[in-house]
Amino acid sequence: MKLVADRYPNNAKPYVVIGITYQKLKFYEDAVAALKHAIQIDPNDATPWIAVGVIYIEQEEHDKAVGACRQAVKIAPDNNFAWLQLGHAYFAKWKFADAGVALQQAIRLNPETKGAWGCLVACLGNLRSGSRELLTSSALLAKNTLMDYPEHQEAWLVLRLTHDLLDRNSDLVSYCESATKERPSSYEAWFALAIAEMRQKRFDQSIAACRKAIELKPDAWQVLGDIYMAQGKHDDAIAAYLEATRRVPDNSGAWADLGDVYRKQSKWDEAIIAYEKEAKLSRNDNYPLYKIGMVYMERGQRDKAHEVVSRLEKSGSVIDQSLAKELANELQSGP
Repeated sequence: MKLVADRYPNNAKPYVVIGITYQKLKFYEDAVAALKHAIQIDPNDATPWIAVGVIYIEQEEHDKAVGACRQAVKIAPDNNFAWLQLGHAYFAKWKFADAGVALQQAIRLNPETKGAWGCLVACLGNLRSGSRELLTSSALLAKNTLMDYPEHQEAWLVLRLTHDLLDRNSDLVSYCESATKERPSSYEAWFALAIAEMRQKRFDQSIAACRKAIELKPDAWQVLGDIYMAQGKHDDAIAAYLEATRRVPDNSGAWADLGDVYRKQSKWDEAIIAYEKEAKLSRNDNYPLYKIGMVYMERGQRDKAHEVVSRLEKSGSVIDQSLAKELANELQSGP
C-alpha cells in the first residue's frame, strides 16, 4: 500500500482497487483502511463509500453500513448500486419499509438492477403494519416497469404480491385481462390472471387462463395443480403436479406440492418419494427431510421419525435445530 501511495499520492482509484481486492480476500480491516484513504483523496466519489458499506454489511455492522451507504447515495443519487446496497443495509437491520424505499429507487434508476426486485419482494413479505403506502408505490412501480418490459418476471411477481396483500385481486384481474388482450402471447399476463382469478375463487376462469399460460410455457402446470387443490380436487391436482414434474423435472416446488397432496391422501410411499426428489433439488434445505419425518410419524413408523429427528439435530443449522425440536414435539404429543 505504501508503494501505491508513493507512486499515486493524489489518485484515489488505486486505493479503491486495493480495498475491493482486500474485501474479496476478507481482509476487512485493510480493505476499509484503503477505501477510507481513497475517500480522503476524493471525497466526491461514491464508489469507495459503497464498498465500505458492503464490507460493513458482510461484518454485520449494520449501523455503519447504513451510514456508509447513505453517504454514497448523497454523493451519487443517480447510482442504482448505491441505493441497492442501502436497501440491503436497511434489510439487515429489519427496517423493511426503509429498505423498500431504497430498493424502489434502485429499480427506478435501472429496472434490471440485479437483486433489487428479489429483496423488494422479501421486504413486502415481511411488512406488518403501516405498509400500505409502500405496497401501493411498489404496485405502481411494477406497472410502470411492465410498460417498458412487458415480460419482466420479477415485476409481475411484485404486482401479484402487492395486489394480494392489499386485497385488490379484482383490480389485478382487470389489469391482467387488459394485458392479455394487448399481448395475447404474454405468458406472464395469463399466469398472473390465473392466480388472481383463483384468489377470487373464480375457478373456471382461473383454469381457462392457466391453460392459456400452459400453451405458452409448461411451468404453469404447477399452478393448475394449485387451482385444483383450492377446489379440493386432489386427483386432478396430482395429475397436474405430475405433469409439472415431467415437463420441468428440476422444479422442487412441484415435487413439494405433489408430496403434500399424496400426504393428504395418506399415500405415504408416494409422498416420501416426492419429498426425496424435493430434497435432492433443495441441497441446502432440510425442510423436505422434516416432512419425511412427519410422514413416518403419521404412518406409525415412529422409530424412523426419531431417526429423522437425530439427523436434523446433528446439523449445525439453527433452522434444522428448530425443525428437529418441532418434529420431536409432534412425536411426543402424538399417539
